[in-house]
Amino acid sequence: PDDIASSEKDVTEIISDHLATLLQEQPRVHNAFADGLTIINGDMVIFFCKDMVNKCKQLLIPLVDEFCKRRAKEISNEQTDKIAKQELVPLLDVAAGVGEKYPDLLDLQHQHHEQNNNAVEIKLWSVDERNDATNDGPLVEFCRRALFSDELQHMCTRSVKAEVDRLNSTRHGVSVSTRSEGAAKIQGIGDSFESSFRTLCHLLQVFSKSLDTLGARAQQNMVDEMKQELLMGCGSCLARLITEYCVFKHAGEMETEWERNGLFFESHREKVDGMMCGATPSYFHAVNMATLDFPFFVLKCRSDENGKPQSPFNYLRSLFPGSTGLSLSQMWNLCSENSKSDDNNEDNEAGKKLELFIRHLSETCLTLVGIPFSVLDKKTERKVLAVRREGMLDRLEHSQDKDEVVMCAIVLIYHQVKNMSIAGNETMHLVMTRLFEQDKKIPRRVTEALRNLKISTDYDESSSLIAQVKKFGSAKNSKALAAIVDDTE
Repeated sequence: PDDIASSEKDVTEIISDHLATLLQEQPRVHNAFADGLTIINGDMVIFFCKDMVNKCKQLLIPLVDEFCKRRAKEISNEQTDKIAKQELVPLLDVAAGVGEKYPDLLDLQHQHHEQNNNAVEIKLWSVDERNDATNDGPLVEFCRRALFSDELQHMCTRSVKAEVDRLNSTRHGVSVSTRSEGAAKIQGIGDSFESSFRTLCHLLQVFSKSLDTLGARAQQNMVDEMKQELLMGCGSCLARLITEYCVFKHAGEMETEWERNGLFFESHREKVDGMMCGATPSYFHAVNMATLDFPFFVLKCRSDENGKPQSPFNYLRSLFPGSTGLSLSQMWNLCSENSKSDDNNEDNEAGKKLELFIRHLSETCLTLVGIPFSVLDKKTERKVLAVRREGMLDRLEHSQDKDEVVMCAIVLIYHQVKNMSIAGNETMHLVMTRLFEQDKKIPRRVTEALRNLKISTDYDESSSLIAQVKKFGSAKNSKALAAIVDDTE
């Protein structure tokens, strides 16, 4: 009805209280709708889920790059005023880019133009800059409400300045960068690196703290195995990320030299838990907080002309200027399987190496990548654990793979009992087989169900066990877990 459709509050209430409640049994879908955006424009009412909003935000970087290069040429050629305090990509450019990705939405925008005869009017980002900016069509209004932010404005301003500096330096025979990417893309890569870097720093410390707590109650050799897996898994992923960024930051000849001398990252597994492990640079893709098993990366170097193997650590020291090469080689040495700490004491060797690795990063990261090692405080720890648990619950709900269900459940049950988290295939196996049976807070039936599902080969039996294990893993705490076990007996 017109009187309801004209009220955004009423439309949002209909979606939230009726449509979205039907999806509550599917948390991932429900959250996408609950955090969505409703656009009421003229006689059109359109709802955009959170996933679509995020996909549209990913379209901004190439659009900003194109605008900044064009704007920088105008400024550099003195065809316009100097850099403004707040440069901003035109709203219509962004709307055209989104419309190209979503033709149906562009058709609705054209339909609106035909009805209102305003296709050629200039659209402004801020509704305060003109009297009738709320009826510009659904596509324009969506871009205005979903994509505009202070961050976008800052990115445009910084990127225009960077492009102007690059043009001016090239004109005077001095290059500030040998990269061909646009300033916005380079900035986006830097932001992606920083996000992944902080996430891996936090996860490494969360897992390390969890294993330190285990050390007082479990056999030392078992804890050492877990710490070795953490160092070679999550630790090597962080080492690769830092090394890639150092290569990226130095650019040009450094990247050519890297490729010519055959330095590369190798893993025995092509793909682990959704993470690519090949030699191709990752360019700092976001780290999944619900990762179960991290790949083991090693840095390798191609043989020389005589076929003799070369030391990648020695080559790192010669490749990078100053202390950078030495710091990188020490970092890789600490997270390599056959390395030893300085005291050469094999007792608790993995624990000492892990401690030295974290200490080394805390002392060198600011110099290496321009960002200090992100130390885990109590507030950040609680946030990391909460986000990881939410992601793990989502994986558990949607998976029908028995191995993945078992691993998700182990991590979640461990969190229920200890309020900590773990990762790594071997670590989860040791926790299930050696610790769960000894913990009074974990009913014996839970451990039996996990064991039986892991070895089950019968389809019907596996399906029943998967449903049961999912219930155990979804419990909020140890008391709720015990209640679920009682209800299923």
